Amino acid sequence: MDDFIHAGFTGGGRSYSVYSGDDVRRALDNALSSMVGSGNDAGVAVSGNSNEFQTLQGQYKYTTEYQTADNSGDIKAFELNADGDYNAVDKAGKPIPAWSANVRMPSANKRSIFALSNYDPNAPASALRTVLTNDTRLDKLPADFQALLNADKQQAADESFVRYLLGSDPQKDADGTVYRLRKQPIGASVNSPPVFVGGRFDMGYGPLSAVDGRGTPYADYKALKSLAPPTIFAATNNGKVHVLNAARNDAGGIELAAFMPKGAMASQVVLANPNFRFRYTLDGPLVEQDVYDKNGVAPAGGKNTWRQVVLGTGGRAGPFMYGLESPLGATGRTPTQNHFLWEVNNKHKDYADLAHVTNNPVAGQLDDGTWVMLTGSGHYPEAGKQVGLYMVEALTGKLKKFIGLPTEYGNATTGGNRGLGGVVAVRDTTRRIVAAYAGDANGNLWRFDLRSAKLGPSAKGQLLFTTPGGKTQPIYAAPAWQVHPGDGSTCTYSASTQCGAIVVVGTGILLDEEDLATPARKQAIYGIWDPTPIGGDAKADARKVELADLVEQTIDKASAKVGLLNERDKSFYQVSSNAVDWKAKKGWLLNLGVIPYPGAMENGERVVGDLSNLGSSVIVTSFLPEDKNLGIESCTATGSLPNNTYVLDALTGKNKYSFDVDGNGSFDFYSIVSNPAGGFTRGNVTSRNMVGQPNEGRPDGKPEVNCTNETGFLTGTGETEKIGDGCGVSRTWRRSWRQVVSPPF
Repeated sequence: MDDFIHAGFTGGGRSYSVYSGDDVRRALDNALSSMVGSGNDAGVAVSGNSNEFQTLQGQYKYTTEYQTADNSGDIKAFELNADGDYNAVDKAGKPIPAWSANVRMPSANKRSIFALSNYDPNAPASALRTVLTNDTRLDKLPADFQALLNADKQQAADESFVRYLLGSDPQKDADGTVYRLRKQPIGASVNSPPVFVGGRFDMGYGPLSAVDGRGTPYADYKALKSLAPPTIFAATNNGKVHVLNAARNDAGGIELAAFMPKGAMASQVVLANPNFRFRYTLDGPLVEQDVYDKNGVAPAGGKNTWRQVVLGTGGRAGPFMYGLESPLGATGRTPTQNHFLWEVNNKHKDYADLAHVTNNPVAGQLDDGTWVMLTGSGHYPEAGKQVGLYMVEALTGKLKKFIGLPTEYGNATTGGNRGLGGVVAVRDTTRRIVAAYAGDANGNLWRFDLRSAKLGPSAKGQLLFTTPGGKTQPIYAAPAWQVHPGDGSTCTYSASTQCGAIVVVGTGILLDEEDLATPARKQAIYGIWDPTPIGGDAKADARKVELADLVEQTIDKASAKVGLLNERDKSFYQVSSNAVDWKAKKGWLLNLGVIPYPGAMENGERVVGDLSNLGSSVIVTSFLPEDKNLGIESCTATGSLPNNTYVLDALTGKNKYSFDVDGNGSFDFYSIVSNPAGGFTRGNVTSRNMVGQPNEGRPDGKPEVNCTNETGFLTGTGETEKIGDGCGVSRTWRRSWRQVVSPPF
């Protein structure tokens, strides 16, 4: 036995001692779960307030790590320099974290978990907000909690299992069996990036807007959230959303509290099993949003006050969604049980069509005054369920409206009913949400009219475009849009005339192993003109855009150039600059899968991360899988090659001055970078001085000028890429002087 164990570890593997068929099965389960992967590619968060991004000097990058074999992970912070590189590295070049959440985790007897019992969004007062502490007995918890946490009837009635949830090892079940021992308190975080909750966003709710709490109240709130100590919210596969102090001092990384949605409770028994095999427990994205509470929504609300809300979903773990809050009151940033606002799942009659939501929600106010969260219904719904857009009251989870897609756009023939992708809101100049764009897994791009006058029983989406490949060219990532200037004839933008929006989407999906099967279908980036005026009615003669309506831009492989200095080891490419005659055409396209890379799947390049804007440019990152059928977790570090980043003209798709290829301080005429280090697959962050959400058009409702000379930083799990909406003129000034007159003395 000693020789067997020694051989296993010497060979770089693991050893298993088996005595029965069940032992063999468990050994195979453990071996297979270890193949799911490890890495830190779920995504990142970056610190900083909305007006601080001339440089990243002194900002922090927050990353998650995971090892699915034992469901362990970590959340770490790294200080950045001006270019976004790590400020501290060891002799081998490995970055040194400023802190680790595992290292600074309080002991179990000092931790708290907040949970929400018996919540009904239609009768929120009946809910019971509960605190789980070191002294909480299982038999004293609400009945719905006991049913979930003791589903196998193996837990003792005392404090043992609750202490286990708080991170205390070892603990035993009612039969004396020791629960699974954990290497560290933080669970794996495979697909859910952390979110920085501070002053990062300025939503432009100034005095000229029409939202509740505009003007001075919002300015005061914005200043408060920028000055208050920031926090990190991170969802992990131990079923908890950890709330960490994100301060740049010794308090950074310390857990302030944790939330546990009921949707994650049912998995706690499985997580405690010594023969645990990895499963998704809490895997959906988290987003921070500004929401005004004009009614004093209980329990933590105050009438006529701004609230910093964190919205989340179960992701692959299950069909549920929830709302949390990061407080900004006299008690500081430390949450209480009252900051668990709401939770809903598909067992509720109003959410029967809810599936696995893996895209970021978005929030804002409608023209009838309702503050809502917008999200697609998710992917892989149950049989007979409908795909569509959910509008949910942001502070209570109450259903505002569900707009389903026509049944012919969500069945097995057209795409397996796999669901609606990421949603981007459309706000008018009053900063109220009037519409939304989203694509689906069948390659359809939809526009939803969200004005109150259009939300009757017959409300439906308007089909704008279908990709040539249909379900083989799905639209998963959230689109980006900008105001369209018009064609100069039938419509020209002016103070009184709106000409709609250019909506940019990337195609591709990575939700299961079948999405990595070969041969792969070529994916693309599309820019589609929606002529519907912002906040107006659709044109009477509007029709779906066809492939023939698009101008194709192409990648010039012969333009390849290797970068210098900070851009060394990267390759840069140019894109064509074909003109788009808007009197005859309705948009543009750029095919992916053109840039060669050894070992990459042919035509496998695809877009799975949300798009964003930078001035008049649109930023698109793509993923390159390996040239084989992968049987491991999609888009983990072990299955990904370099990322390509495209910074294109949003209106036409043409080449721009987007990258400082030679490190001389000016942006060069290149629109694509191929980064061999990867790390920009999903969950990357665009840092720039901006107002509003990164994928929405200008708050003033105007089209962008041809170039703005804006600088931004795209930060991924590996490194940071400096990007620009350059104008082709150096901003570096050289000063010199010479004497032109000789004085007489």
